[in-house]
Amino acid sequence: MARRRMIDPEFWLDEDLAKLTPHARLLYIGIWNICDDNYATFPNRPDWIKAQIFPYEPSVNITQLLGELSESSRIILFSANNQEYWYIK
Repeated sequence: MARRRMIDPEFWLDEDLAKLTPHARLLYIGIWNICDDNYATFPNRPDWIKAQIFPYEPSVNITQLLGELSESSRIILFSANNQEYWYIK
């Protein structure tokens, strides 16, 4: 179930985040709602992530957006128990 989160007003002024595409910034906010509360992680299941955050956006390339967030070091891919997960820094 999605969790309620608050967005810090400083988010909108983050110059590094401003370099990301608008959809990548929206994905970054969206993944806060689907991540695990204790470990700030979520599964590397692009179709599931897209369905949770962009259910009505057929043209959104979620794999590309995850890559963009990864390249900016906002999320980190890791493996555990033969499964891949993302960690939100």
